[in-house]
Amino acid sequence: MENINLQGISGKLVQVKTENNINLAGFLSPCPQKTNKLFIMSHGRGGSFYSGYDCFLPHLVEAAHNSGFDFLGVSDRGSGFYRLYDIFGDCVVDYDSWLKFSEKLGYEKVILGAHSYGPIKITYFYNQIKPNNIKGLFYLAPTDTYGIWKNFVEENSIKFLDLAYEMVKNGDGKNIMPNEAYYNPISAQSYLSLYGVNSKIHVFDFQNPNFDFELLKNINIPVLTILGGEDNNPRDADSELKLSILEKVLKQPTTKIIEGANHVFLNKGNDLKDTLDTWLKQF
Repeated sequence: MENINLQGISGKLVQVKTENNINLAGFLSPCPQKTNKLFIMSHGRGGSFYSGYDCFLPHLVEAAHNSGFDFLGVSDRGSGFYRLYDIFGDCVVDYDSWLKFSEKLGYEKVILGAHSYGPIKITYFYNQIKPNNIKGLFYLAPTDTYGIWKNFVEENSIKFLDLAYEMVKNGDGKNIMPNEAYYNPISAQSYLSLYGVNSKIHVFDFQNPNFDFELLKNINIPVLTILGGEDNNPRDADSELKLSILEKVLKQPTTKIIEGANHVFLNKGNDLKDTLDTWLKQF
């Protein structure tokens, strides 16, 4: 496939097909020198391989190239419109497909990153498989999706989960939940996957003092977390609390708050690039 230019980034559109025949799109941008190292970056809820192209993405690509990594932006099946039907556990198949794609291309050292809701998925995926070629994880503005939901629905959580369960049970799982159930629009099947009793997204629970962060404690590789000082979601934990917890529970944490940065690091790309570039040079 011919090279294209995405916001000044040269590369190729690529595609993988999962084992259950879902097509996923991505964008591969090589660094100037030949390398066996690859920086894979995924997205937040409803995003895509080009999420952040007008704010943080070009700076991530530049940091990867500066450190001798090719860059691969990837989509999972919860991309775009399909966020309505996102089943959290499917991320394992999706990211495994991208990892196998990278292995076929000869990459031996992989850093796996994601933005916003995405760090929950890559953490869960890594714990399920523990691939030897993933050498580090990168959390960009990680959100506590479960905690935000709890703070939104408060005492109505059981009511909405019961509704979602009944809808799925009656074959209406792709129908949309009420606005007041949080994150509209969202299908009943996705709602139950994200917030039900069998939810797998319960990776971060920064506002629960009794949460043990089991999946985070099981990560034996370096993890870089970058948060914005002005990333202000009133229902999420603040940046300082998140980083203080991550520094305690992760085995090899590196953390950074970029003052003045919002959730997408608008106008703070150079600070973001420099922090990531410094961290990547260890690999």
